[in-house]
Amino acid sequence: MKKITAFLFSLVFLFSLFSCAGMKNPPTEVKAFPEKPSAQMGKTHTTFEGMEIEITNALWNEEEVKLEVNWKNKTSFDALFGENFDIEREQDGTWKSCVNTDNLCFAAIGYELESGKTQTKAYNLLNFDVFEKGKYRFVSDCFIYDKGRGGESTKCEVWA
Repeated sequence: MKKITAFLFSLVFLFSLFSCAGMKNPPTEVKAFPEKPSAQMGKTHTTFEGMEIEITNALWNEEEVKLEVNWKNKTSFDALFGENFDIEREQDGTWKSCVNTDNLCFAAIGYELESGKTQTKAYNLLNFDVFEKGKYRFVSDCFIYDKGRGGESTKCEVWA
């Protein structure tokens, strides 16, 4: 019985060892960047007039790489935004995602943003390759909804 238990334990150990060795870029890995990058903030673009984002700060140190983003609702409707986002880099005139993991997941959390209000949200960039010089943009989506029409919503994309 002890031999069977030891054999099964060895199999489980070897299986877990080899499955961890195959991970591409674990999310806890932080790449070193030689110096803090300079950032020039660009204009907000949106698919729904009055919904805007503004990158207010880029935190860049040994412990974290994140962006602080102000969500601004200048519409007459309420909006909903969440955790999901992408970082894209311009290459040869086209925008390409910088995600460095095969299974990027976001919590399905929605933040309500009332008409005329602004909220700040920090976004962690550890799952994105943002360590080369270049032009990058933050891309996310939101939903604009009308409470008076039964909560009917319109999807909106924003980028800066």
